[in-house]
Amino acid sequence: MEVDIGSAVTLMSNTEFRKLFGQIKMRRPQAILKTYSGEVLEQEGTVMVSVSYNGQHKHLQLCAVKGDGPS
Repeated sequence: MEVDIGSAVTLMSNTEFRKLFGQIKMRRPQAILKTYSGEVLEQEGTVMVSVSYNGQHKHLQLCAVKGDGPS
């Protein structure tokens, strides 16, 4: 994955999500997500995940979006 400090949410394609997490149950999306150009992203769902980066540890929301594009 790529760290994007300008992104409001963490996204992953549903295809990649299923490879990594299998059939884990997701919550229904709570927000409408749009790209910088205004295109609406279709979401499959969200989960809370544990993230460690550069010595920091957080529980963050991960949104799985439809398709198989890059994370």
